[in-house]
Amino acid sequence: MATVMGIDPSLTSTGWAVIRDKELIGHGTIGSNETGPKRLIDLEEGVIKLMESYFPDFVAIEGYAFGAANRAHQVGEWGGVLRRLLYKWCFGRADKWKEYPPTVVKKLCTGYGGAKKEDMKLWAYKKWGVEFRTNDECDAYVLAKLGEKEMESRGEA
Repeated sequence: MATVMGIDPSLTSTGWAVIRDKELIGHGTIGSNETGPKRLIDLEEGVIKLMESYFPDFVAIEGYAFGAANRAHQVGEWGGVLRRLLYKWCFGRADKWKEYPPTVVKKLCTGYGGAKKEDMKLWAYKKWGVEFRTNDECDAYVLAKLGEKEMESRGEA
């Protein structure tokens, strides 16, 4: 019974989705009204709660969007905290989590790596029959699908 978690890191709405045995079993967003280090702590604690609830076998996260210029330092801080958390959670095992570029996420869902973020929800519905409230949850689901493919290619799914 393979459990895969997808995480779309964002300072305002970190999306998450969990697939177990090819079935979506949970999704949502993690946020914080705080700023600075307290926001990072809130986000980290939210991810820890998810990890403790679902105990994923594999975690797929979206990599940095290098073309996005606004708030790059703050996003980088959250990205660093998340990667550190995954490293510790997975006992340093790099084979238990993977980072995927935004273009790869978009391509799996829409067939085009340059697709607009707002088009992802429609394509996810067309391709997999799933609906999401937010773009962040949808991206996290596609990341979990990428994680499923990764595990299948290793014979672990």
